[in-house]
Amino acid sequence: MSTVDSLLPLIAANIKTVQQAIPNKDKRILLSLEKQLTFGVFLTENQGNLLIKIIKENIAPMTSIIPDVQNVIEEKMWSKSFREIKKIKKIYIPAESADSFVVEFSYNTKFREKISALNILLKGNIVTSGSKYIINLTEENLTLVVDAFKNDNFEIDEKITNFFQEIQEIQKNTKDPFDIFDLKNEKTKNAVKSSLGEDYLTNLQLLQDRKIRYQYKNTQKIQENSLENKIANRESRKIFVGADIGFTELMSSLKNLKRFPVMLIFDGHQSLKDKKNLKFVENAVKELNLGDDIGIYFRYNKESDSEKFNQEINALAYNKDLTGTTTVVGISNNKIPKFMIKSQWKPQTVISFTSSFKSNKSYVYCSDVDLIVYYGVTQPLDKEVHAIV
Repeated sequence: MSTVDSLLPLIAANIKTVQQAIPNKDKRILLSLEKQLTFGVFLTENQGNLLIKIIKENIAPMTSIIPDVQNVIEEKMWSKSFREIKKIKKIYIPAESADSFVVEFSYNTKFREKISALNILLKGNIVTSGSKYIINLTEENLTLVVDAFKNDNFEIDEKITNFFQEIQEIQKNTKDPFDIFDLKNEKTKNAVKSSLGEDYLTNLQLLQDRKIRYQYKNTQKIQENSLENKIANRESRKIFVGADIGFTELMSSLKNLKRFPVMLIFDGHQSLKDKKNLKFVENAVKELNLGDDIGIYFRYNKESDSEKFNQEINALAYNKDLTGTTTVVGISNNKIPKFMIKSQWKPQTVISFTSSFKSNKSYVYCSDVDLIVYYGVTQPLDKEVHAIV
């Protein structure tokens, strides 16, 4: 009786006679497997199962070149034992480097997805070398990686295990000096108290929201059962809110979080897009009773203002001078007015209608703002921008 793997040379030799009757993908796989055998590398069990599957799905054309092919695949005899692939799952510190550690594993979709998710949180870049992922050796990085893979039966270097246990012991027994509920720094405590009031420890939502601004840690997280709570729970100052969330809902959440005044970043190059976003602003201002102290401080040249954006600004009276009571300001992405830089006015929140709000003067002006919201259809590619909805 013929073996299943002995069919491959016969199929490859006669592939032209049946190639019109089988899918191109199946043809490529069959030829690839045959070439692998030619080089003396036998099949793995998965490859053997795949070979039988392809022959079964193309049994008619296969029978035309090998009449007894049905009997051969039913017997499932092989000329050799399947080749076993050694599965690698290791986390270790390489001998040649004391400032990095390696996560190494054979191809595995789940593990690759974990590494991709960690890449957002890890400090420093992950260097990839084949099946190896080289990561900066820091307490935070090591903790994140071991936590992620500790239940996946990885072989973990004893040095890393000892480091991990030591870090956990320190975290368990050492009070965090930045814990807002046990804060010793009077300067930070007074700043928070000045912002949130004497009873600042009782308002967990605002306490959570201000953690980035005042650089403290809050151990009492709040449930993410509303948009404003999701915003308050953000882990970095830059977030993305998709346009499927209404702009009025976004502004309402910011109002509840006491995050006014707000600065809006318009595209500045497309009057149609900017007028559409201006309508969002108009609806939010009316519905939320945000008042009329609003200034949109950019205009289009007459020839490029096809949608009459400038006229709409005048009609809405969104042309108030900038003062300490201005609640909403709008500028174009590519230019910030000089009078804003010289004024004492500063936004508590920035909302950008464009994903290209970065690396310009307007962006630098907002470098100390602890909440930048990118609002739109497309999330910026910047890995520091995290989607919350």
